[in-house]
Amino acid sequence: MNKDNSVNINIAPATFKDGPAIHQLVCLCGSLDQNSRYLYLLLCSHFNDYTLTAKTDDGVLAGFVSAYVIPNASDTLFIWQVAVSSEYRNHGIASRMITCLVEKARKNGICYIHATVTPSNITSFNMLKKVAGCFGAGIETDSYFPEELFSDNHEEERLVKIGPLKTEGDN
Repeated sequence: MNKDNSVNINIAPATFKDGPAIHQLVCLCGSLDQNSRYLYLLLCSHFNDYTLTAKTDDGVLAGFVSAYVIPNASDTLFIWQVAVSSEYRNHGIASRMITCLVEKARKNGICYIHATVTPSNITSFNMLKKVAGCFGAGIETDSYFPEELFSDNHEEERLVKIGPLKTEGDN
């Protein structure tokens, strides 16, 4: 468990009991694609190796990050969703959660990080650039899901590729 003393946030793996609170957080964020509560229950039980929560000392969910190892690319972690509650934003919680996630992934042989970001989501892209820099990795973007694949006014999702990640012994 990782504790941040400046805002009293504890970062830890999610459990299935976190699913309802994560679903509520995603719904309140407004900018994330909302999935069913059931999906978040599955995410927190089947994919909790790489799903982390950020909670206050009182157990209030301040944020979460979900990710999974891509099935046909066992050296690549796909970061799916990152959310921080509005009252806890601008404290670096998202960056700390992703850093914990990437550190764990590196220990498990992960060399690359992928995520998708819409062109207008400059904040998320800048956070991913910061993560790439922290781990001495390159970053590039490619087309991935064009907007016509979505049924609403959803922007295209661009694939952000980070890697290879430097290991702790690399210079």
